[in-house]
Amino acid sequence: MEIKANPIEKHFQTLFLAVMIVCIMAGAALWAINRVPFALTIIAAPVTVLLVSYPRAMPYLYAASVTFFWVPIPGTAFFLADFIALMFLASILMDFLLRGKTHMIFPAIGRFYVFLVVALIITGIFAMEPRHAISPIMRAVLQLLVIVLICNTIKVKDVERLILFYFWIMTAHSVFNILAFLNLGGTYRVFGLAYVYYDDLAMLAAPIGLSYFLWSQSWGRSLFYGLAILIVMLGVVSTQSRLPMITIVWVGLAISIASFWVSHRAGVPYVRMRFGLMLLGLGGAILILMARLDIFRHFAERFENLVTDTYTGSVITRISLWNAGIKAFLNNPLTGIGPGNFRFIDLVFPELKFDAARMWVKGYSAHNLVIHYLAETGLIGTVAILSVYFKNLKTSWHVLHNSKADQFQALPWALFGIGLTIAATIFYMDGWMWGLVASAAPFFFALTSKSFYGDTDYE
Repeated sequence: MEIKANPIEKHFQTLFLAVMIVCIMAGAALWAINRVPFALTIIAAPVTVLLVSYPRAMPYLYAASVTFFWVPIPGTAFFLADFIALMFLASILMDFLLRGKTHMIFPAIGRFYVFLVVALIITGIFAMEPRHAISPIMRAVLQLLVIVLICNTIKVKDVERLILFYFWIMTAHSVFNILAFLNLGGTYRVFGLAYVYYDDLAMLAAPIGLSYFLWSQSWGRSLFYGLAILIVMLGVVSTQSRLPMITIVWVGLAISIASFWVSHRAGVPYVRMRFGLMLLGLGGAILILMARLDIFRHFAERFENLVTDTYTGSVITRISLWNAGIKAFLNNPLTGIGPGNFRFIDLVFPELKFDAARMWVKGYSAHNLVIHYLAETGLIGTVAILSVYFKNLKTSWHVLHNSKADQFQALPWALFGIGLTIAATIFYMDGWMWGLVASAAPFFFALTSKSFYGDTDYE
């Protein structure tokens, strides 16, 4: 029996198409007379409505947005990913109301985020300047919102698609950075379209490519991912960032050695063959760096200066930040100086101004998430934030542990590698609770949670 289209819906689609065409033409005209903000607003309106109408597409749009540094409204701290998250919420609410759903999934990690938000509110009340606590609280709430939205939109089969979607976007970013790096002769640090957050985002992409390189049964598929992971690593070389590269190497070795052991016990020979190829490639990379090719000279020098850095170098400045954070924690171990107050720590402890390195780092974070939370939120907030990250690591471990070693299992290894990277770097890197990377962390938390709990009504 032929099903006729709803005439109201048909007319609405026609009207919407007409409105979109008019908006695009009007936007083009405004752009031509240099009214760019108005042009973008008019063009974005119908496009936003169209995207909101397809909630299943929103996770992919969000995954892409977390890899681009763009602040649509200058002077604010809201990135493109934050606006996509709000569109995501509107899309889910529209779908929720139209379909008449009576419940939503609340992932297990969400309970730890609620604990974190409560901890931030409590420590914010006792902060030196409570108004500065608003932004960290909003960021934690937004992260929880993203996790809930993604878990209620995707199916288990979408997890692999989304994680590979992210990986290939970062591979494309890496190609852009490598070309710029070569064009500049290796003299300057290149971060590309993700700005200074590229190296952190690339750290999350590296375990994905490595896992698919090791656990792909086909030689062709394995070499394809091997080439891609090489591109990502060269992209990080373009940034000349030391800690991200060190993290990629040690996490990669941990995954590779564990994969070798598991595959040996399960009788999966092709993984051990990939492991040998990986060691050969790593040895070749070390020889290239030791050869001190001119293009990599500055990158190699940064590693050589890791111990003998000057007062303008990142080693000394990080030590200065860590000392300030520990001082703030010891002053108030229970609640700290308050969320969002570390940027103004010189006002709380004026004697810090006499530190020779303070002039280089005034207004920065502690460049160590654990020390930062110890300083701002004391033991209350630090216990809360650690519970979030180790809950995700534990869940990723369960995903890996429950997978079968004699079957294709690149995805569980990738999720565990990401969980390990995020959990470990909070002890020696900037963190995942601010900046663009604060949008990436909940994305992977949601994918890990969905992969473990499956398409259930509750978790």
